[in-house]
Amino acid sequence: MPVTMPCTSGELMGRQVGRDKTYTYEAGNDSFTFYIDFSITTDYGSDELEIQVDIVSLLSPKILLAVPEEGYIVPVGVDLELKPEVINSENTEYTWTVYGEKKSDQKDFIFNSSKIGMYEVVLIAKNADGEGVLKFNVKVCTSEEMPFEWMWETETFNLTIGRTAFIRSYWIKNAFDATYSWQVDGSDEIVQTGHECLFAYKPETQGTHPVTVTMKNQYIERKKTFTVNVYPPVQPRPITATSKATADHGYFFLLAPAQHVNRGNSETVIPFANQAAVNAFIYDHPGSTEFGASLGAWGGYLMVGFDHSVENSGAYDLAIKGNQFPDWSEPGIVWVMQDENGDGEPNDTWCELKGSLYEAEGYVRDYAVTCCKGGIYEPIIW
Repeated sequence: MPVTMPCTSGELMGRQVGRDKTYTYEAGNDSFTFYIDFSITTDYGSDELEIQVDIVSLLSPKILLAVPEEGYIVPVGVDLELKPEVINSENTEYTWTVYGEKKSDQKDFIFNSSKIGMYEVVLIAKNADGEGVLKFNVKVCTSEEMPFEWMWETETFNLTIGRTAFIRSYWIKNAFDATYSWQVDGSDEIVQTGHECLFAYKPETQGTHPVTVTMKNQYIERKKTFTVNVYPPVQPRPITATSKATADHGYFFLLAPAQHVNRGNSETVIPFANQAAVNAFIYDHPGSTEFGASLGAWGGYLMVGFDHSVENSGAYDLAIKGNQFPDWSEPGIVWVMQDENGDGEPNDTWCELKGSLYEAEGYVRDYAVTCCKGGIYEPIIW
């Protein structure tokens, strides 16, 4: 089983270095790349394998932790769990300090202070090749000073009579022991109260219905009002002789950062910033009955419409082809919407179609992901 070195630093190409099953190479002080050819021959045949070896000078630790630009903000006496990711962490020693005072020698650290103020926290990760340093501030304040925030997907709901509007916040910051109370149509009567910020509202009459939620915890009180527009039952748009089998117009295309996001062999990423741009993409396929788009990484999506109602017969009424290969697939989530208010815009009630794992144990819903660049808390918005 010969082992040869095709090329090394200052050595001849093709020099045989061993005939054993294993081979040990001792690196010097220079950084470079070389290749080792390994071949094996038996009475039944032979095979070869080329192995790339990269010699690097130093593998010092690199610390990755999503730290907000202004640092962390925590209430007095509340734990702040810090769990950094460390690249090149083999044989690494850790030191956490708060204003120069050593607090821990573990990779993960729980910060907790009983006094308000601003604290400088430093993590040093050190091995034989060097060290990585991360510095940031932690502001400790009273619970009353903690900023309360909540975010909502929409403030206006359009649906037909008999349907249900699910009103909920997808992100809440510093709610503490909050209780949420719900009122409808301007009445002082509370129709629902509890610690979950979710209200399933099924109007009994057509028209416009205001819905108000009140968040109250031991420190503050906040209110938010939504508009629920209820329309008559929608009339399906029938299939005609001129109806297209595919989506015939686009609304929005959000291209997430990723590999292979260019269209075809083009070197230019097409910015789908409006409906006209999406339509141009859809129609620019002469002679084709299908169209496609690369969505990029997690979060990319394409929103299109049909010139007729798609029947929900319980069979296969809608087809979407994914980028699937024998060894892996790229799954996606499909949402559908009926034009219930009849304005031709995708501003009504969206429903998620059940995927193959929708009812599987551990299936996660209602989550969000923030992309960070270079270990710094720098959200990429798309």
